[in-house]
Amino acid sequence: MIRQGLNSFSLSDVIDLPLPRARNPEEDYETVKGIRDNYQTAMPIVEQNVDAVFSIADRLYLMALGKVVAEDVPAKLTRERLKELFLG
Repeated sequence: MIRQGLNSFSLSDVIDLPLPRARNPEEDYETVKGIRDNYQTAMPIVEQNVDAVFSIADRLYLMALGKVVAEDVPAKLTRERLKELFLG
């Protein structure tokens, strides 16, 4: 599904890539990594699966109420830090 749509987009287009739970999400995450690596481009990812985002992202920007509340590499944003940011 994702690969089929890629040929019709330029890099300036926004691509909405919902990651369906009925399929193997790991395959979708690998596809996103491939897009990033093959096109050598930054990609914004909106995803609630923290483990998936941490495995894909080189750098994270966490937002709450429309503002960036944290910015760092995945290794430095621990689960404890995420809980602190979002739960107080």
